Amino acid sequence: MICPKCNTENRLGAIFCRSCGDKLQIEDVNIGNFEEKTGVKLKEGVKIGKIIRNAAIIVVVLALAGSIFLMTRVPTFDKIKTSDDALKKYKTTAQWIEWFKKNNYSYQMDITEAELNAHIADSIESIKKGPVEFKEITIDLLSGNRVQAWFSGKLKNFEIVFSVAGMVNLKDNKLDFTIESAKIGKLPLPGFLSGKVFANMLTLSGDDQKLLNSADAIIISDDKVTVKIKGAKEYRPRKRRKR
Repeated sequence: MICPKCNTENRLGAIFCRSCGDKLQIEDVNIGNFEEKTGVKLKEGVKIGKIIRNAAIIVVVLALAGSIFLMTRVPTFDKIKTSDDALKKYKTTAQWIEWFKKNNYSYQMDITEAELNAHIADSIESIKKGPVEFKEITIDLLSGNRVQAWFSGKLKNFEIVFSVAGMVNLKDNKLDFTIESAKIGKLPLPGFLSGKVFANMLTLSGDDQKLLNSADAIIISDDKVTVKIKGAKEYRPRKRRKR
């Protein structure tokens, strides 16, 4: 320590000057003026704060790069085969469902997975949802009113697939979809994000909403949707007479 009164150099930790006896001003010493006050030069070293800051930046960059990599990985899934015949059957079934409801008949009809996907392929050539343009949607029907859906499209120059799985129920003639899992590419999405991402993707067209307005309940099982219509009358198909 250098005495501020007589400029005598004292040993580090001394309280009084060995020359004049004046009290040394230890309380004024801090990291910024340590060398000036004590006359002791600090060795050059790497600051811990800088190391932590640089490490944090590296972690963030690696996490971001990993997320982008997983987002652009296209998962493998089985595309449902569709056909013109399946599309015609869907349209016929939809007309019958509306007819049963209009005429107050109780009845139930099945829409197969192939028919549903044929309808989706016919009604949706491409959908613009924010920065992503979807070219194809595939619906896999599962038991227990569950579905798995894949939304295939492009994000700028990258092929990208959004996938979502969950449970479907009909409430007040509207589809209630409870998300169980969701991914962008192979990157899992947390629950609070998945709802926001997929909310506008699952909106229905006017014709589809009209069909749901005719349904009183839906039951999803492997490869088909059973639509139930409740009415005051029981519908009994006429038996054809044998010639």
